[in-house]
Amino acid sequence: NNDIKLDKKFSELPPIKADLKTGKCRSPFVKVTVVVELAHEDLELLTLMDLRVVDRVRNVLRERERQDLVGEKGANLLRADIAEAINKVIAPAKVHSVLFKQLLVQ
Repeated sequence: NNDIKLDKKFSELPPIKADLKTGKCRSPFVKVTVVVELAHEDLELLTLMDLRVVDRVRNVLRERERQDLVGEKGANLLRADIAEAINKVIAPAKVHSVLFKQLLVQ
């Protein structure tokens, strides 16, 4: 049957750059491009709230230190925290998953 409706949709947020938490003058930074998977009917709400979503994700990143982002464990924790932050902005809509198109730490 060719009338199958996809119930999930992917939406790419604009690239986000943030300084990482440190006590030093010259901070390392992270640049991330996040792709959010959510129900098709929630896509419009995500789009309407995109500035708040980007702001919330940037705040999550600023609370991280460089060592927090190392390896698969670090990426998975960051992914979970970003999903939680986005869910707070778009509630009652809910993110199904967060994918990293880019995750660069310098």
